[in-house]
This record gives sequence, C-alpha cells and structure tokens, in this order.
Amino acid sequence: MGDENGNHHLKIKDAYGKIKDVLLPTSGKLFAREYFKKLNDRYNKPMLRFITKNIGYADLDRLKQSEVDSMFTMFKDTKAIIFDMRGYPRVTAELIAPRLTDKKDVVAAKFFMLTPSSPNVNSIGESLGEQHILSFYQKLPISKGWTYKGKTVMLMDEYTQSQGEHTGLLLKAANNTTFIGSQTAGANGNVSGFFIPGKMILVFSGLNVAYPNGETMQRIGLKPDIYVRQTIKGIQLGKDEVLERAIKFLQTGK
Repeated sequence: MGDENGNHHLKIKDAYGKIKDVLLPTSGKLFAREYFKKLNDRYNKPMLRFITKNIGYADLDRLKQSEVDSMFTMFKDTKAIIFDMRGYPRVTAELIAPRLTDKKDVVAAKFFMLTPSSPNVNSIGESLGEQHILSFYQKLPISKGWTYKGKTVMLMDEYTQSQGEHTGLLLKAANNTTFIGSQTAGANGNVSGFFIPGKMILVFSGLNVAYPNGETMQRIGLKPDIYVRQTIKGIQLGKDEVLERAIKFLQTGK
C-alpha cells in the first residue's frame, strides 16, 4: 500500500542475476498481490486445462459457479484433478465437494460461537454474566450431478484464507483431498466490523471454525499433507514448484 496513484521503486534480481528496476503502483484499488498476479504465468494460462491426458487442472481463484458443471464434464475421463486454491474462491466449494463422494450426511466442519446470557448482577469482577458456547455442524449439500471418482489435490499457501480455507475443509471431508503446499492463513470464520477513529474499520470474527472432530484451524491454518514452498530460484526461473510437486505425487503416488 502507499499513496493513491503513487509508486514503490523496487530492485529485483532476475534468473540471470541481472538487477532490474520495477515500479509497483500503489492505490486503494490495486493491491500488490493483484499487481503481481498479472506477472504470474499461472494467470496467463487457461483456468481449466489438462496437465496430462489423465490430470486436469482447475484454478479456483477464477472458476465461477456457472462453470463447475462444465469443469467436471471436461475432466470426466481423467484420473485426477488439481484444484489450485492459492487465492480466493468464488463460492464454488459447495458445488464441487458433493460431486466427489457418494456418501450421505458428510460432516465437513464444526462451528462454535458464544451466546452471552443475561448479565450476572451479583458479579463484581470483569465478567458480567455467564457465557454459553453453541456448537453446530455443517454437512455437505446433496450432490446434483454424477460423482467424480478420480483423485483430487488442493494447492495452498499463505494466500489461502477464509473461504479458501473452508473450501479445503469441504474437499477434505468429501474424499480426503490431498493438501499440497504450505500452511494457510488460519483466518476462517464470519466477519464483523465497525469503524474506529481515523476512518479505519476494525474487523473480527465471532465464529470459531474447526474440523469435524472439533480441532480448530483458526490462527493455525490448514496443514499440508505434503509440504512444499516456492523457492527464490524457482520464482526467478518461472517454475511453479508447488504445482510440480502435485504432478509428481499424482504420477508416482508419493
């Protein structure tokens, strides 16, 4: 971030060791991540494509709800699908996850929330009343299409948060989708906000989201089954090391 319509001056070393000067525009409408997305080769390739004849790839940062059915049709003969969740999804998890299992009443997540009772007038401490915790489960919706039987992998990193992390919970519950990448943000839950002095908004969550067994993921994040991170050298060479590791796993089983 910076001044509206300003620039950050950066020096970046490319794959050949040459130092380049780069201007990063700053604006309330253009965050650094959105700027760098345009430089990422991932966004210059089709959102849905075949990695090999047997492996499909779907970028959940771009996939729309209206495109879920056509995605499954496109990949119906593949043995595996890679779901790239290194970004923010478009509310597609509840359409995708049910298509990955034949099981019914699949619990995907457990929620906890405080329900404060009436103030305790006899209390002289900071606590003004009892607090009760309400918990409830979320189940996968009923599938509205045929079931995909192949393996599924979800790519993730620190940009995977909130709805992206919840996508992971639903995919894991559906067919034990393999997580590949690095630990996610640990910021899943409802969002409440209010203005504070300085024209700023303070945002917080009053809902704890957990795995079906009650294990929390807030402030922790989703943990990868196979850990891998991009290296500086890989970035310089234009390699997607997380995607490459997923392909290796699907081809070798390890």
